[in-house]
Amino acid sequence: MSSLSLYVHFPFCLQACWYCDFYTKESTNQSLYSDYLNLVLREISSTKYSTPAEIKTLYLGGGTPSLMPPYFLEKILFELEKSGYNISNIQEMTLEVNPGTLEKNKLEEFLKLGVNRLSLGVQTFSDKHLKKLGRKHTSSTTRETLHLFQHFSVNYSVDFLFGLPEQSEQEFYTDVEEFAKLKPQHISCYNLTIPQNHKQQALRPTDDRQNEWIKNLSSYLKSHDYNHYEISNFAQ
Repeated sequence: MSSLSLYVHFPFCLQACWYCDFYTKESTNQSLYSDYLNLVLREISSTKYSTPAEIKTLYLGGGTPSLMPPYFLEKILFELEKSGYNISNIQEMTLEVNPGTLEKNKLEEFLKLGVNRLSLGVQTFSDKHLKKLGRKHTSSTTRETLHLFQHFSVNYSVDFLFGLPEQSEQEFYTDVEEFAKLKPQHISCYNLTIPQNHKQQALRPTDDRQNEWIKNLSSYLKSHDYNHYEISNFAQ
């Protein structure tokens, strides 16, 4: 039996971030969500395997898939099974989350369906920079969501952006220390990418400074038991 890793995209978000290169749509329209789900289910059913294929990992990304009702995932899993995929031995099922988009009961339902890893788009703990990035959440919202993760003792990863417009060195290191204190199992540290002629480009730290920051970041996280296994990624 062959093994597969599947990615399912949920493109809807509470806001359209000006720096995001992924296909997303700003919407809270539940009817639109349902229409999209039906298209995903149709695509799954059109890729039936003549021989059983075992799913090793399932990643629900976006967009903000934590906006979807949990029964969407239930329907996706049912359609996968109906279409010849073996879903009984999924090792890791990841749900991308934005702060403030999950409450206790909703998270509990996702966990019951097999989600065992969460990826949280924190970006920064600076409210000033979150606002400049166009994010709707605040550092307080982030901490509430993290507290919820800790309540369920769930495996989670955090996303961290640096090289932000007008970000100081002290602000960068404050974020680094805050992320390390959380002790998540995984940290993704992304250098913000902005098109060359974008109005925010001139406000960013210099390339040399950002290079220095990532080197120091790597050393700091290594000293806190993180393995720098890929350009932007660190794991315990």
